[in-house]
Amino acid sequence: MQALHHVCRITEIQQKKQFYNIHNYHFKELNMENLKEKLFTDFPAISTEEWVAKITADLKGADFAKRLVWKTNEGFSVNPFYRSEDLEGLCTPDALPGEFPFVRGTKKDNNWFVRQDIAVKGDAKAANAKALDVLYKGVNSLGFRFKGSDVSADFVATLLKDIAPDAVELNFTTCHTQVVNFIEIFTNYLKSSGVDLSKVRGSVNYDPFKSILKRGADNPDWVADAQKVLQAAEQLPNVRVLNVNANMFSNAGSYIYQELGYALADGNEILAKLTEAGADASAVAKKNKIQFRYRNQLLYGGGQVPCGTLVVGTNSECLRSRPRSGQNQQPCRNHHI
Repeated sequence: MQALHHVCRITEIQQKKQFYNIHNYHFKELNMENLKEKLFTDFPAISTEEWVAKITADLKGADFAKRLVWKTNEGFSVNPFYRSEDLEGLCTPDALPGEFPFVRGTKKDNNWFVRQDIAVKGDAKAANAKALDVLYKGVNSLGFRFKGSDVSADFVATLLKDIAPDAVELNFTTCHTQVVNFIEIFTNYLKSSGVDLSKVRGSVNYDPFKSILKRGADNPDWVADAQKVLQAAEQLPNVRVLNVNANMFSNAGSYIYQELGYALADGNEILAKLTEAGADASAVAKKNKIQFRYRNQLLYGGGQVPCGTLVVGTNSECLRSRPRSGQNQQPCRNHHI
């Protein structure tokens, strides 16, 4: 009987403990909510003037503008802190993409790709394994960089094995002398794989002005060469093959506005010369692509962050053509930057 009483007593204690734990949890939860409400009501609002006065005092006589206001190369003044009042009068906070005055873009349905660039280094099988790995981690755009001497039908087949070309954006960079050959091999690979060519998206990085920008060597035949590239990619309506690598201007030391201006000028020159040579202006425009280098200057004051090209994507249901053996396949949807 004593043992039974002891067990019943323990059970009673446990039930009470559980009861108190539950109620204490709810009490703490309600108490935290009250504290959160009081957090903003117990303290008076601090004006910008008060913040500036405190910062000035901490500077101990040093000039606020000289010490803390950063002047960018483009002529912008970046303050050390900003407040909600700084947004007054700006169109950006209430603006929506695709709506006037278009401060957030001209389209409502932009989907930014998450891109991973891969240096092939002569080993297509290893590069393919890396590509499949990053696709399983959320990447939906691939960039392959390889030598012109690597280009062959077997190389392309190995590089793209188990990758669905109509579901993941594919971008390629190789020697300019092999671009036409590569595009033809790539197109034949897609056809032999039964892929709908109209669903293939991506780019082949052919920049007509690369030689003069990188090595200072002019190419007087660039228009004829660009025409050959354009013709080779006619069967791939959504693959851009006429690139403007604006990051080369950045690497040469240009400011942001210079990079933008020169890139637009290059794009305009490609369009003008090819249309003069008989190409359709709309076709040239759809094949053109401008690649910028993103900068964090306005945020951190100096560093530059190299990054992949920004392009508009499609809603992919799955990026891989089939699951890895022994693994359950889950649908992969677009990730947005």
